[in-house]
Amino acid sequence: MTRIMCLGGNIETEIVLQGLIGQQAQIVGVFCADDALKTEISDYADIASIARSRGLPCLPISDINSSEAIDFAAQQNADYLFVLGWSQIIESRMLAQFPKGVIGSHPAPLPFGKGRAPVPWTILRGDRRSAISLFRMTERIDEGALLIRRWFDIGERPYAMDVYDLVTANLKRAFCDLACDLDNGIEPTVKPADLEASIYARRRPEDGWINFDHDAEYIDRLVRAVSPPYPGAYSYLDGTKIRFLRAEPANETDLQYHGVTGQILRKRQTMLLIQCADSPIWLGGNNPNTDRGDSRPICKLGDVFGYRAEDKLQILESRITQLEEQLKALERIKC
Repeated sequence: MTRIMCLGGNIETEIVLQGLIGQQAQIVGVFCADDALKTEISDYADIASIARSRGLPCLPISDINSSEAIDFAAQQNADYLFVLGWSQIIESRMLAQFPKGVIGSHPAPLPFGKGRAPVPWTILRGDRRSAISLFRMTERIDEGALLIRRWFDIGERPYAMDVYDLVTANLKRAFCDLACDLDNGIEPTVKPADLEASIYARRRPEDGWINFDHDAEYIDRLVRAVSPPYPGAYSYLDGTKIRFLRAEPANETDLQYHGVTGQILRKRQTMLLIQCADSPIWLGGNNPNTDRGDSRPICKLGDVFGYRAEDKLQILESRITQLEEQLKALERIKC
């Protein structure tokens, strides 16, 4: 049988690894995320516990290219490394530890959608169809020969976890099918998707900031794109950061309400109707009406989200002027 090592530290890794174990693939070792990476992986999963419960050799790491990781790989004498969910580039020294290859995955129809954060970008683009790709890894990002591609349809107005679940289910089937093919001496190949190459940029938690000067449709997509397992969309109200996990389009009755951008027009349980550039939108999901479980309301009808830059600058200038006057007064006293 084909000797396989696995690498990953997220929910995707957990589900695919469980699938491979379930079909009795010959897993000879596992790399997982160490404690240093727990807070950096938004969809972190405890892969070490799964590996150890199955008696699999396991090494928690923060750097797949470290000498310790390379030594561990050499000890397992594996044919392949399956990369199930890991964002670091794998360098030539590690690639060389696997004589038959390193197999990576990406939730996009390569060569379209290379790069980072493909699930949020898929939602932000409004795509209704996407794919997962398995490929031979090289030192260049998402550049190796394609082995398997699986297309899937995306429902209307999906949240991040909806697309993530579709990706994970298709990756599980693809890796399990690949393991069976390799055991039978077959290495599948597919042609690149008939799409122009594109590269997604990295996304950071602060990219979830809501600018209510955008139209409601874009804000709806943003909130859904960065919803759990990602950090979520947010705005500020009187200096308090408010996170939004859900979005709903306004109905006919809602469209009768108008206000300045960012203004709260209506309230409904944990949802707020907020004015955007073109129309209002319902946002909420984690009870924005209260602060950290406190029952005191912090969002009132008529309140406005966001900062008014000129007002804030005027306040800062006024405070700077007051401080300068106080410093002058202190200097006169010293004299």
